[in-house]
Amino acid sequence: MKKTKIIHVITRMDWGGSPDIVRQIFTSLSQESFDIYLIFGLTKNSTRQTKDFLRELKDKSIYLPSLRREINPLMDLMAFFELCRIFYRLKPDIITTHTAKAGALGRLAAFCLGLKKVIHFPHGNIFYGYFNKIISLFILKAEQLLAIITSRIIVFTESEKAILLKLGLAKEEKIMIIPAGIDPLPYPDKEWLKKERLSLGIQEEDFVVGMVSRLEPVKGADYFILAALQVLEKRNDVCFLVVGEGSLRAKLELWVANHKKRDKIIFTGWREDAGSLMGLMDILVQPSLNEAIGRVLLQAQGLGIAVIATQAGGIPDIVCNGVTGILIPPAETAKLTEAIVSLLSDTAKREAFAKKGGELVKDRFSMEVMAKGIRQLYKEEVYK
Repeated sequence: MKKTKIIHVITRMDWGGSPDIVRQIFTSLSQESFDIYLIFGLTKNSTRQTKDFLRELKDKSIYLPSLRREINPLMDLMAFFELCRIFYRLKPDIITTHTAKAGALGRLAAFCLGLKKVIHFPHGNIFYGYFNKIISLFILKAEQLLAIITSRIIVFTESEKAILLKLGLAKEEKIMIIPAGIDPLPYPDKEWLKKERLSLGIQEEDFVVGMVSRLEPVKGADYFILAALQVLEKRNDVCFLVVGEGSLRAKLELWVANHKKRDKIIFTGWREDAGSLMGLMDILVQPSLNEAIGRVLLQAQGLGIAVIATQAGGIPDIVCNGVTGILIPPAETAKLTEAIVSLLSDTAKREAFAKKGGELVKDRFSMEVMAKGIRQLYKEEVYK
């Protein structure tokens, strides 16, 4: 039986949601039925799990240094021609692209070569929260054109689908929902947590409120720090843990350095063990302005951690307001401060949120559910 040849294209395999989903797609498909290749670009901060995955996939993975997340006309043109060359050589049955940049270049290359079966995973959108209105409008128009040459657009939640339909991005029949699945994180060893707490300088009696994310404007990192500073004006028994790296870090650290309780806000930078560090947290906050799904929220709830997040993108589909966590409007420092203070003051509510959140993740966002959806997707494309 002839295998179905599929090429996946993504700009980077750094830590985060989209690389994790790519890895999970590969592991969910039978090697007996599918011949799968991965093309990826400039990558700086892979997790150990992703490094192991790429090592095992070395004969079926192609690294393109010119394929980058940032806009660079020369590099983008080079990446486009490289993709055309690889597609022509490998002659895939299906092209699958991930995220905006790889999605644009990969779909254009497929179109130029006459490849008809093209699937795109947006992993959120960049129509707001990233650029000014003019650039955002240009990107929207470009995506509307790219949707014409796309077989299927895959989203993870009903909210994401509703946003794309509202924006007129594509016809409803082209958009398919596959619930995201996560690999359950093992709860960290208590002795390790105790030592880590000590090494970070967190007082034994302190609550820990954390954020695990790229420190970029769209992730709302500045609102988290502003809220942290306001909470510290009201309480002295809480420490804020900022796990991640990004362009805002220097600015945020400067804000904190000028505050009298600067020792209560700790920046760890990018950490390989970010998932384990969540075990230190009583509350995890995701203050994004725009978010596909927020996989860290699923991971936190799976660990039994109460969450606070924004009503952005697909987040309301994975955090039930008042049941598994608290949802607030994006870019609302006062409301974020209020939510943190109220949840710190209510142990029973934190425990109830943690319990319900764990049940939600187990029932609706398992790897089994996602793998079934992925297999069905490719089966339908093969027999179209």
